[in-house]
This record gives sequence, structure tokens and C-alpha cells, in this order.
Amino acid sequence: MGMKNLLLLTIIIGLNVTSTCFGQQVFELFSALPDSAVLNLNREEREKIIQISKDNNTWEDAVKDLNTKQTHFAFEKANVENGYLKMIGNFEGKWEMKVWKITSNYSLVGIYKETCGPVCHTEQLDFYRYEKSKGFKNLNLINVFPVQKIQQYISSKLLPPYELETDDNLGYLLFQFNKDSSINVSWNEFMAEKYRLELNFQLYFLTDNLKNETYFGIKEN
Repeated sequence: MGMKNLLLLTIIIGLNVTSTCFGQQVFELFSALPDSAVLNLNREEREKIIQISKDNNTWEDAVKDLNTKQTHFAFEKANVENGYLKMIGNFEGKWEMKVWKITSNYSLVGIYKETCGPVCHTEQLDFYRYEKSKGFKNLNLINVFPVQKIQQYISSKLLPPYELETDDNLGYLLFQFNKDSSINVSWNEFMAEKYRLELNFQLYFLTDNLKNETYFGIKEN
């Protein structure tokens, strides 16, 4: 084998090992989160979910597990290479987890639960800073999202006489963690009808948080 091919093989193996290690860490974080962050499921219940549905990639995969493996919850999508888990089960809606790796010892972990019926709404939006030596630290949303800028952006889209009701928890918005580092933001049918506006924008990850006030910036789709 030539030196060039050997170098390429070494790079490929290194990338695969890195991806596998990060994927394992995603499942470890899922297991280690506080119960309150994961539908009040204890660690044993979550490890069972990993065992039976860690390879799932579709809604059909999850439904099959729910019907055949004596479980109330399963991953619909376990895209651990991109730090993303989506779980469904005995509730109308979805539960998502996203990991943004910042350094080898430091990650941002986002938790989102959306419930539906008759319209969808945000029930849970939590962010944690995770460090190997310190564990999880729950973060205030205004330290993660540019909340004031988001409110100003939405207000600028509204026509008179409509005015945005201030909510620092952004409870009127729906979120979608993406396989990349961004988050899509919209609001539900009730809010769209109330304000007569289809709202859709994106939060993008700021890779060097030490130079920014928050972890995300805002931009239009």
C-alpha cells in the first residue's frame, strides 16, 4: 500500500472513531440527564429505550418498537453522528435532544418537548451546559437565545394593530432542532391565525460563545 493510500486510510479510520465516540457520548448524555428533562423517565427506562431503538431512523421504526417490544417510548430518529435524538411514545407530539459539542470537555445540550391537540405548542425548552468534571448545569434561556432580538424581530413583522405579548420563555414559538447546528423556529396555527402571519426564521449556532452574549444568533430563512 502506497504512503498516500495509507494516509487516506488513517484519516478515514480516525474520522470513524471520532464519530463513534461522539455517538456514544450522545447516548450517555441521554442516560445521564435529570429525570425531569426526559419525561420523568428514570435511567433504567432510558437505557432500555437506547437498547431497543438506537438504530431507528423513521417513524415506522419507532411504531414497530412501540407495538412489539413492550415499551411506551422509542426513538423515531437516532442521528447520533449529528448529536440528535427524536423520541415519540404515549403522548401526542415529540421529544427532542440535540448536542452541540464545543470542546472535548464542554457541550451544550438542548431538550425540547412539543405536545399537540388540537394545536401544537411548546411544553418544554431546556438547555444544559455539560462538563465532564461538573456534570449538567441548567441554563437560563436568555443566556442561550437572543430573546430580546427575537421579540424585536417578530414585532417588526407584525402589522398594526397587532403587538407581541412579551414572554421571555418564548412559549408562543415552536422549535425544530436540525441535523446541522441550526434551529428552525415558527409558531403554531393558533398564533398564525391570531396575528395573520406565517412566521418562520432560524437560530444559528455561534461557534465561539466566549465572544458572544448567547449561544445563538438569529437570521431569516
